[in-house]
Amino acid sequence: MMPNSRTGRAEFDTCLVLCSADRAAVRQWAPSYQRATWMQAPLALVSFVAGVAVWLMGGGGGWLVGAALVGAVVPFTFVVLMPTNHRLLATGRESHSSDTGVLLNKWGKLHAVRTLLSLCATGVYVWLVVLAWQPVEPESRRLQAVPAVAGPPPVSTRSIRTSLRTCLRCRAILYREHDD
Repeated sequence: MMPNSRTGRAEFDTCLVLCSADRAAVRQWAPSYQRATWMQAPLALVSFVAGVAVWLMGGGGGWLVGAALVGAVVPFTFVVLMPTNHRLLATGRESHSSDTGVLLNKWGKLHAVRTLLSLCATGVYVWLVVLAWQPVEPESRRLQAVPAVAGPPPVSTRSIRTSLRTCLRCRAILYREHDD
């Protein structure tokens, strides 16, 4: 079946839209990629190091899982995504070529993998923080039940006066014996 002129025209218009979209997408993608590289890579590495540090300090294996998920973004980027990035950033690349649209589509799918890894790591970290969170009791509750320390019974002022008189009598008796 041969396409009629209306169908052919629609396909031609779609091709024009895609080509112009590719051109704009490449112009937008290149500077955005340059800026994002200096933000995303250090954040991924800091998150990885922090997760490993918490795990090493006894935080549990979940922190290592989160660190591994976010840490996997870096080698994935270098091994899998970087060839596509280099092809898109190549000088002399024609932004209206059909290959550019395919590369941008491929880059979007690969970037989605990185995003998914980062989101999973964030989910693990948030889950671990929520599990570890314990509400702090107000001061008034903490000071109510203080157990008494075993020791001598409380002393009244009467018993202190009696003890003092007894001590003074003893002293007087002792000094009289030395005087004689």
